[in-house]
Amino acid sequence: MTARERGLRWTRSGTAREAGDPGLLRVSPFRRLRPATHTSRFIESTREGPLAGVPGRSCSGPRAARAAEETAASAHGCRPRDRTESLAELGPPISANRYADRRAAVQARRSGEELATIGDVAREAGVARSTVSAVLNGRKLVMPDTRKRVDDAIAKLNYSVNAGARALATSRTMTIGVVVRFHEAEFSPALATYLVALSDAAAASGYSVTLLTDVDGEGAVRKAIAGRRVDGLVLLSVVEGDPRVEPIAETRFPAVLIGMPQETHGIDAVDLDFADGARLLVDHLADAGHRAATFVRWPDELYAAGSTYAIRFADAAREHATARALDLAELSCTVGPEQVRATLSGELRRADAPQALLVHNDAAVAMLPFALRDVGLAVPADRSVVSLHSAELARLYALPFTSVESEPDAVVRAAVELLLDRIADPIADPLSRLVAPHLVYRDSVAPIG
Repeated sequence: MTARERGLRWTRSGTAREAGDPGLLRVSPFRRLRPATHTSRFIESTREGPLAGVPGRSCSGPRAARAAEETAASAHGCRPRDRTESLAELGPPISANRYADRRAAVQARRSGEELATIGDVAREAGVARSTVSAVLNGRKLVMPDTRKRVDDAIAKLNYSVNAGARALATSRTMTIGVVVRFHEAEFSPALATYLVALSDAAAASGYSVTLLTDVDGEGAVRKAIAGRRVDGLVLLSVVEGDPRVEPIAETRFPAVLIGMPQETHGIDAVDLDFADGARLLVDHLADAGHRAATFVRWPDELYAAGSTYAIRFADAAREHATARALDLAELSCTVGPEQVRATLSGELRRADAPQALLVHNDAAVAMLPFALRDVGLAVPADRSVVSLHSAELARLYALPFTSVESEPDAVVRAAVELLLDRIADPIADPLSRLVAPHLVYRDSVAPIG
């Protein structure tokens, strides 16, 4: 006969008394044990003490004792032992997060870092891991005082929220971080073509893209590495002495540079061969008989900032123009549409201006058709024009000029390929890859003589 059939109640002290005893305390049960079935067999416990004679699972240990006690309490309508006491006795629950925490600790030791885990936060706040998770993801209601304890523990331990269980359990977040560094002297539509190409190339390999646009680029990189929020990083618009490179070089975190600085610090790098592109354009003008050209370039501050693509193009253009006896008169243009249009119109009106233009400034080449129309000049009858710009820019603005196209798609595909190889093999030798430029002819250069 069961305790229920005998009319007994389970007391707080763990002894069975007759039904109706005034010393009993009733609370809602924590859980109910499943009824016996052909797959779940119960036996009478032979344990001495408070569980004597209470049906329970045929297992032992504090967890089994707790389960049996809660079952009895549920059956007889009274309160089990204090929950805090039982949790302290049983220790932390075994869960996926617990194993994830262990893996994070091992990874931290291997890398020489001391990373706090969700288990550390739970112990510091005196709560369960599930409570910390609820505070982090906001999916459950958490009492204000409990939330404050968790927030304080996170701040004290400098806990970085990463991709959590998925990242630690699989060692992959399937996410690539793109660290965007945009200089105000650059032309934003040109940068957008690289971002779109990156998203497409990553998706083709099963990855998503996260944009890291913090003003403090170096800090953003350090946070991404410490938090393990991404599997690898792509650095856009790399400059000479770029501070974002340092934390990657220190940790050897998988990354690729889009941009070719003189020193890559052992990090994979890829870019268009801007120097060779400049030589192709200079040759095209020189082969047509031109002996002078206006070099329409980026603003001075972009070169001062160490922009690798601008510097490499300009240096190669000057050197190769000298070799081909082509005199270059340099014109610096801002990227504001109205300002650049006015600057170009003024240059085109000069009586002694060269008959050819070599353009490496996306805003300038986009506004050049409007400036030519403003002064009543035609290409190639009045002016010969060559330029380096992206194919997307040429399509959007219907640019009719012979050009070297920067090919963001080809550059980005090469960058993603290098990055995924680096993620798969972190200790392989670093690679630098230059994408070969191609000249696209559009009959914008008239022969001289």
